[in-house]
Amino acid sequence: MYQLVLLSICPSVVTQVVLQKSAGKCLYCLERSASLRLPVCHHKVLCEVCYMKTNECPTCQAAITIPQ
Repeated sequence: MYQLVLLSICPSVVTQVVLQKSAGKCLYCLERSASLRLPVCHHKVLCEVCYMKTNECPTCQAAITIPQ
């Protein structure tokens, strides 16, 4: 149901995100492989570089804390 609502709002953006996620690409840079599983939500959607630059999961917006 949610997919239908999103597709009617912005089909090109939703399609791009679905394709990038299914291809295993980082959802921020869209270039490197999504290589890290986020510790809080367990989504595997970011590369190592983008993980260090962001503070939330692009899928569920869970807060990311980078270990020091």
